[in-house]
This record gives sequence, structure tokens and C-alpha cells, in this order.
Amino acid sequence: MRFEKILILLIFLFAFLFFHNAYYYPVNGGYDATRHLIYGRIISSEFKIPSLEETLEAYNPPLFYFISGFFGQIYAFISGQDFFQAIKIWQYLAVILLLVSGLLWYSIYLEIYPRQKTYAIFFLVLIFSAPVIVKTAVMYSPELFLLFLFSLSFWWFIKKVQKKPSSFNVFILAVFTTLALLTRIPGLILLATIILGFFILYLKKKLNFKKFLRLIMIFLLVIILGNSWYYFGRINAGIYEFGEINVEPKKTPFFQRQPKSFYFDIPFVLMMNWPHRSGFTERPNRLIPIFYSEFWGDYWNYFSQRRFGISVKQIKTNRLLTTKERVANLAWQNRINLPLTLLMIVGFWFTGIKNSWLLLRQQINKRVFTETLLFVCSLLTWICFLYVLIKFPQHWKGDNIKASYMLYNVPIFFYFSIVFLFKNLRKNKILFIIFIFFIIIAILNNLRFDYY
Repeated sequence: MRFEKILILLIFLFAFLFFHNAYYYPVNGGYDATRHLIYGRIISSEFKIPSLEETLEAYNPPLFYFISGFFGQIYAFISGQDFFQAIKIWQYLAVILLLVSGLLWYSIYLEIYPRQKTYAIFFLVLIFSAPVIVKTAVMYSPELFLLFLFSLSFWWFIKKVQKKPSSFNVFILAVFTTLALLTRIPGLILLATIILGFFILYLKKKLNFKKFLRLIMIFLLVIILGNSWYYFGRINAGIYEFGEINVEPKKTPFFQRQPKSFYFDIPFVLMMNWPHRSGFTERPNRLIPIFYSEFWGDYWNYFSQRRFGISVKQIKTNRLLTTKERVANLAWQNRINLPLTLLMIVGFWFTGIKNSWLLLRQQINKRVFTETLLFVCSLLTWICFLYVLIKFPQHWKGDNIKASYMLYNVPIFFYFSIVFLFKNLRKNKILFIIFIFFIIIAILNNLRFDYY
């Protein structure tokens, strides 16, 4: 009962933070907000997917824009506001989706480690305090909605399908996966991960060959019926161009499209002292420093906390606008989260490789099954992320390097961190205490950053 009270208290506290941010953050302040808002207005009023001439976000599947736009249109009718004002209602609905997503991951953790309620709460706090999640949650974009659908799909697969692989449970899973595919193209990563999951269930002898074929056919049939109209029917509508206009000439060899500096130039001192786009004007398009600074802070300058005296409206006219105080705050964000980043990297590779080895030896249980799926999902996420960055390079700026593009995968990063921390690192008391101390300090610091 004590843990339930702590959980309820945490939900109320984080709900206050998220709703506060949604209230104060302008609905048109996020990444490419105007493009996203135009998509939402067109599809909810004209009932058509816009062209790339109308908005460069037209390469995205339509589900998020239709649902959010639908709520925007309803609220516009009730309130008498125009669509671009009324769509703010979605920011509050997104908060609810974020809270549900966190609870789904909390439930997944307890499914694998049922006696570790304290660690599960720690895991939940990491998710809800992550700057990349908190700031993206209040922006009008499909990322948070996709996070919710990934969370729901993994929860259903792990809690329902893995325990009882019935036709009904697989059908529901296929519906959730279809919704993810119709939200953003990275839904293909979820599709590939789940198909792998069915093969693992077969290896685990949870399914005989006849049942395996029947379930995989049901799953794929729903996917094909629900998505082929978009992924095949709109193949000539530029959906695989990702909204890019200046595409690198096709004759350029793939791995030569990005310069070596994109991969290997890591100005560590600059990262730790000026992790803001204004400090990288002479060294743009660097993968690791931009991704890291955007994950823990606000490299692209879209989440300018009000306490620094610069409004979103001012920043929209000059994306390089900042203050020394704010840059110092961003620098501290990068420094204080270094130990947690190290834990994420080590935990991910250690746990993932260990489970892969157990899988190859067919020592498969519920934990190995779940963590293998999460490991594969993360690997595919990074592979696809790098593929898009290399295929569509932006040498002059690199503004497609955004940690929010893999928002759906952030809970997985933290999952492996918690597992490694409490299962492996705990064996070394000194290291364990040091990391716990720095992680708690990082969480408190992140919460201060999160408050808009």
C-alpha cells in the first residue's frame, strides 16, 4: 500500500509540472510547429492529406494530425476560437498520454521484476524527468503520440500476447501496431521488433509451428489491410523523402554524403561549456554533441524557460538568441548528466549482449524475451536514425539531428540503466553509491530544467 501512495503522489506532482508547462508553452512554439499545425488544420477541415507544397510535414502519416486536429476543431466550435488557438487543447491531452505512457512502462518493469517496486518507481521518475521527453510533450508534433503507441504496443505484447498468444490478443496488437505505423514511419521499427518477438515465442516453444503461422498471418493481414494504402499507395507522394527538398545527388556514395566531422568531431570542451546552437555556428552538423546537448538540454533553442527573460516569440525571430545565464544552465545540464549517460550506454550494451547470448543458447525466459525485444528496438532505432541523417544530410546546420525523433525509445534507454544499476553495479557498493548520488542530483537538476 505504501508504494501505491508514493506512486499516486508522484503522478500528481508530475501532472502538475506537465500541465503547468502546457499552460505556459505556446502551441506554436515547437519544432517546425507551423508546418505541423497546417497539416492538422487541413486534414481535420478538408479531410485530405496535404501536399508537400502545402506543408513539408506532408511526408508524415496522417493519424496524429487527424486525431489532434479533430479535437482542435471541436474545441474551436465550442470556444469560438480559430483552429490555431483552439488546438492548444491538444497540449493538455498530450499530458494525459504522457502520464499513461509512463505508467505502462512502470507496469512493464514490474512484469519482469515484480518484487522491485522501489526500482520501478525510480525508473518512472527517470522517464518523467527526462528533459527530452518533458519539453517535447508540450510541442505540437507526432512524437509524443508515437511514444504512447509504442508504450501501449510493448505493454500489450509483454503482458498479454507473451502470456496468452491467442488470436484475439494478436489482433489487438496488430491494431496498435497499425496505429503506430499510421502515426510516423518509425512505426516500421515496432513492426520489425514484434515480428522478431513472434519468432522468439516460437523458439521458446510457446507456439507450435501451426499456431505460429496462424498468428503471424493474422498479424500481417491486419497490418497490410491497415497500412498498404499509405506505404504503397502514396509511394510517389514523397513520403520516403522525409520532407527534404535539397536531397544529396544520388550519384554520391552513401557513406560519403556526410563528412567525417559529422561522425568523429566531438568538441567535448565546447559541449560542456556552450551547448547551444549559437556556439556551433562554425562547427555545425556534428552528430554526438548536438544529439547529446538536445537530449539533456535545448541545443536548438525551442524550450527557453521563462525565468531567463526570453520569450518563444523572440526566439522565433532569432534562433541564436540566448543569454550567458541560460547557456551556463545548459552547460550544467550536459555536465551533471554525464554519469547517467555513461550508465545508459554501459547498461544498454551489457544487458543487451548478455541477453542475446542467452537467446542464442535458447535459455529464454520472460526477462530474456522482453529485454531482447527492447534491445533490438533500440538498435533498429539508431540504425534507421543514422540512415536518414546520412541519406538526407544537412551540412549547413544539421537540424535533423533531434533526440525527439526517437522519443519512443527513451524509456528503453532508462530501462537498461535501471536494470544494470540495481542488478549489476549494486555488487560494487562504492561505485553503486557514487552513481546513485549523481543520478539523484541529475534528476533534481533536470526537474528544475523541466519547469517552463
